Amino acid sequence: FGQLKVITGSAAIDGTLAVDFSNSSISGEGEIIILDNTLGTGVVGTFATVDFIDLPSGFSASVEYFSNYVVLNLNLNIFL
Repeated sequence: FGQLKVITGSAAIDGTLAVDFSNSSISGEGEIIILDNTLGTGVVGTFATVDFIDLPSGFSASVEYFSNYVVLNLNLNIFL
């Protein structure tokens, strides 16, 4: 993802988070921290809408909110 921006105050989030998987290759499940405000005073709010565009089949995705960061979870759904 290659970008790092330091937030020193509170990070207020709202609106739409669009995660586009169209040109990406996913090899497995994991977490991606999409907003980290550990140097600031926390994260306030949630995204009103979360869109996962072209999520590969067999995967599910979710967003979790914590006091100082937001995490995008990618899960490989394997049914035995």
